Amino acid sequence: MKPKTTSLALFSALICLSGLPVIEAGASVWTPTGPEGGTVTFLAVDPATPTTLYAGGSNLFKSTDGGGHWRALDLGFSINPLAISTLVVDPQTTSTLYAAGYAANLWKSADGGDHWVLLDIGLSNSTVHSLVIDPQNPSTLYASSERGTIKTTDGGATWQMLPIAPEGWSSPVHLAIDPRTPTTLYAGTFYGGVFKSVDAGISWQAINDGIPPSSPGAPSYIYIFSVVVDPRTPTNLYLTTEYGIYRSVDGGGSWTQSSGSPLGITLNGLVVDPATPTTLYAATSLAVYGWTSGVFRSTDSGVSWSPVNTGLVSTDVLAVALDPRDPTAVYAGLSHDGVFKSADSGGNWVAANRGLTATPVLSLAIDPRSPAAVYAGTDSRGLFKSVDGGGTWRAANAGLRGDFSAFVNVSSLAIDPQTPGTLHAGTWYAGIFKSTDGGDNWTRTTFPSFLIVYALAIDPGNPAILYAGTHRNQDVVGGGGVYKSVDGGATWRAVNMGLNRGRILSLAIGPQVSTTLYAGTGDVQFNDQRIFASTDGATSWHPIDSGMTNLYVGSLVIDPLTPTTLYAGTGGIGVLKSMDAGGQWTAIGLSGTSLDILAIDSRNPLTVYAGTFGQGVFKSADGGASWTALNEGLTDLRVNTLSVDPADPATLYAGTTSGVYVIHQSENAAPKADAGADQVVKDRARKGELATLDGSGSSDPDGDSLTYEWSWPGGSAGDHHATGINPTVALPPGTTEVTLVVSDPAGASASDTVRITICRGRDPQRRKDCVGR
Repeated sequence: MKPKTTSLALFSALICLSGLPVIEAGASVWTPTGPEGGTVTFLAVDPATPTTLYAGGSNLFKSTDGGGHWRALDLGFSINPLAISTLVVDPQTTSTLYAAGYAANLWKSADGGDHWVLLDIGLSNSTVHSLVIDPQNPSTLYASSERGTIKTTDGGATWQMLPIAPEGWSSPVHLAIDPRTPTTLYAGTFYGGVFKSVDAGISWQAINDGIPPSSPGAPSYIYIFSVVVDPRTPTNLYLTTEYGIYRSVDGGGSWTQSSGSPLGITLNGLVVDPATPTTLYAATSLAVYGWTSGVFRSTDSGVSWSPVNTGLVSTDVLAVALDPRDPTAVYAGLSHDGVFKSADSGGNWVAANRGLTATPVLSLAIDPRSPAAVYAGTDSRGLFKSVDGGGTWRAANAGLRGDFSAFVNVSSLAIDPQTPGTLHAGTWYAGIFKSTDGGDNWTRTTFPSFLIVYALAIDPGNPAILYAGTHRNQDVVGGGGVYKSVDGGATWRAVNMGLNRGRILSLAIGPQVSTTLYAGTGDVQFNDQRIFASTDGATSWHPIDSGMTNLYVGSLVIDPLTPTTLYAGTGGIGVLKSMDAGGQWTAIGLSGTSLDILAIDSRNPLTVYAGTFGQGVFKSADGGASWTALNEGLTDLRVNTLSVDPADPATLYAGTTSGVYVIHQSENAAPKADAGADQVVKDRARKGELATLDGSGSSDPDGDSLTYEWSWPGGSAGDHHATGINPTVALPPGTTEVTLVVSDPAGASASDTVRITICRGRDPQRRKDCVGR
């Protein structure tokens, strides 16, 4: 289950449906602002240019200066909705990349990650765990998934399933390839042991001598996390397992456990120093029984290990990588804390996160009295605060922690509009917290800790009154529904008369009559997906959804100037609108999207924004009658929350699975059309001639991309129209006036005309048109 969000509480469901046009956002561009860091599950280094490296998890980032700066790669709609599991670089043409994701998705880039195409690998509903590439013939790749291992020999154009061996163990989680003899492959499996192929995957043999069973007498083997091949001596192999590191010196003929290998922790990765193969680094996490986790180094081929964690802010390390030309440069990918770099073989570490924003943001709130103060609630990293409109961020977590974790998921936020610095934070299973000093310090209230607080709403006239929309832990009897506090959050009581105590995803409170509230629900399990209203301060509730079903109402917003006008964001129907306080509802667009986030311009309520999980942000300037995508610069289209700057409504913040983005919208300027100079073209065929039109002189003051539509009179349908900057068209003899219309994504357009004369050079009647030609 994914956390939900916003200032009035917004939720996002993991649904990704296509079918909506992607339109650029006019003159405005989204900019990622932070917070920096986040979970990095894999690292990949360009072998030819090691200062170029890739880091990924929920999104993909690229650095060209050894981790000094990062930028998010714009992977487009098809890749964004799901996390990326691994990436490999073509060792011969390093601008060619392959990225694997969940749902058996595999993408290829031929330009270093700037553009991607989706490859059809013939699998579905299966995670691609591992990719390996033949270093001698890079058009050959292997991919492993729960459904088996597949192979391509043409750079991903076609794929074949490799044989399953032995029966029952068809789920390799990690593949490795012998760099000198690439027909030799190794596969580590989930409780199936280790397998080897010497014929490029045609057949496989178990090589489990020395690998222990998962438990005494069990037929299954321990879980193999990864297989690593020594690049200089490929018969030297290493396994990372749930019980430490195992080594083979005979190509997998037999295995011995490294007596000094890290135990009691998860081994997430291992790399061999290509210059000094006796030196290894292991990435580990989740220490138990008091043992240390983090980065470990061995200088004796894995016989003994020592932690090298000086400077790391966390020892929850998920990935490790080396610079192949300067192996003293080591990179570590951390859970929640981004990338750290060591320039001295792990002796000391420093953060290398500038521009790397991989933290999912679940909730946003802007201080109405000081709009430069922005708060971002995150997944597992607590709360971050910016005092310069998102320019910089700092953690604000003192006292904000759960019973079993250092930080919590902050899924909802509410700011006291009358008392500066007072705000409330709703969490996943840690209750509700309150701060009276702008988030510097937090105090836990008496709110039940077995609930998810999806929504917080505060009475604008009496901020001592708060409401919380919740969802109970399924393992706990009771709870759920709406809770109310009348003492500033010190105490809470359930207020659910007439309201099912299921999953309350959204709350909205009347801006003028604060005893009027609306609640949106989305509990599929109990068939509770409705819209409810209360006119007595939540003493009682009644449905106002006109009998509609399967709404999954993730967001509700109220027109601040006309409070009888309501908008509801749903998970399948799209946006609903009511003009009579919920008496009647009308679908007004964006159906088929995973839409749960709405925000409204308080000064111009006809401007409404919708956030989707997988298709970005949409904007309506006419109260929902029409919608335009607002996605230029938004490299992560999975939007969890939106917030409009109350002092400058042209400024909009979006919380995504890759941090906060901000957009400063400006009025769109119309483009300028230029159809080029008049032309005279000789018609030697005496039946018409091809002419090349030229619209390259057209421009847009905002730098928007333009569409080009050419037309001319006459002809049958379809033969007097062309598109593009420089189309080549067939025109009849004589002079034709061709009209060019250029349009920008916001709908502004301009036109120009050009005269094209097709003349017959040998025809005396046409000769005057061809003088000098």
